[in-house]
Amino acid sequence: YWNYAVKKGYSGTAVFTRLNPLSVQYGLGQAEHDREGRVLNLEFDDFYLVNVYTPNSQ
Repeated sequence: YWNYAVKKGYSGTAVFTRLNPLSVQYGLGQAEHDREGRVLNLEFDDFYLVNVYTPNSQ
């Protein structure tokens, strides 16, 4: 499963799993932020896996 940015080479998240998730959500449901591919949520039987790519703010 992968969620990638509209802008090529910009950002994105990926999950490689042998288990099939019950559901997959790409993004947070906010179009202006979801086009960057920074959030990927997978629901499994016993847990949720939330993969987030955050920028390095210095």
